[in-house]
Formats: sequence, C-alpha cells, structure tokens
Amino acid sequence: MRIYPGQARTIAREVIHELTRSETIEVDGDLLGDAEQDVESILLHYIRTDREINDEVRTTIQDRGLGNNSFSRIKKRLAKERDFCFGDEALDWIVDQTIEMLLHSHNVEEVYGEDNDLRRVIAKVVKIHSADTENELDRAVRGKLKNLEEGSTAWDVEYERALGDIKRKKGLV
Repeated sequence: MRIYPGQARTIAREVIHELTRSETIEVDGDLLGDAEQDVESILLHYIRTDREINDEVRTTIQDRGLGNNSFSRIKKRLAKERDFCFGDEALDWIVDQTIEMLLHSHNVEEVYGEDNDLRRVIAKVVKIHSADTENELDRAVRGKLKNLEEGSTAWDVEYERALGDIKRKKGLV
C-alpha cells in the first residue's frame, strides 16, 4: 500500500465524511476541519516515518557495506523498534492510529460505532484511494510508453522517469 502526501488531505476529508454520514461518529460542524486535520496528521506521520526508516536502512546498508538483500530484514527490525508497520500491515497500523485518535480527540464529540464499524469505514476509504492512485499512475505511465517494449531495459528506465514526472505533476511527491 502506498499513500502520497498529496492524498492525505483528501483521504482525511473522506474518512471524516463517511464516518459522520454513517453516524458512526459525531463532529460539531465548527470542528469538522480540525477532525480532518487530526486524520491527515496520522497519514502524514505514517508517510514521514516510512521515509525516515527507508533512509535509515539505506544509510545502514551503505555504512556497513551490506548488500541490498538486507533491506527488508533491517527495515523490519527498525519498524519493530519504532512500533511501526509497513507493507501489508500498514493499513492496520493507520486504521488503529485513526481509531485511537477518534476516541481521544477533542474535535470529535462522540464515537457511536464499535471498533469494527470504524475499522471497516476507515480501511475502505484508505484502500480505495491507495489502489485508485496506483492504478491511475500505472495507466498514465503506460500511455506514455506505447512505443517501448515492456520488460526491456529502456522500458524500465523510462517507466521510472515517467512515473516520477507524473507524481510531481499531480503533487504526490
């Protein structure tokens, strides 16, 4: 699962909207923006922590002269030290943090739903946005690379370049 900084506000807005629409939580209209910022801060914290851990792993690999095959092992260790999850467990981490925030936030008046209800709504919104973005990016990049043979070295290089360009244009980086 991949979430980009440019998506955080949209995801947060939709999470709060869906939770209030389904009457799972109650938020005073004046505090709606603040509740959205609470969720956005969780998403941005996830993105920032993931980036910091990846940078630390790269530095560790470089400093110790290890091969890139050590990346996932070192990342798992660092993530565990920081009580952080990534990969398949990232969604659960984000959902858990969001539920915890909803239960303790001064911007949320009341939480009516059970944890399972909250989990279902939050996970659905986050999954939709992360999957839609990945699919949309892939389609856009493939549309630009029609003249190259998929799987070739040129394809791989151009795919990464085009992906970076599109992410910058969409504000995802």
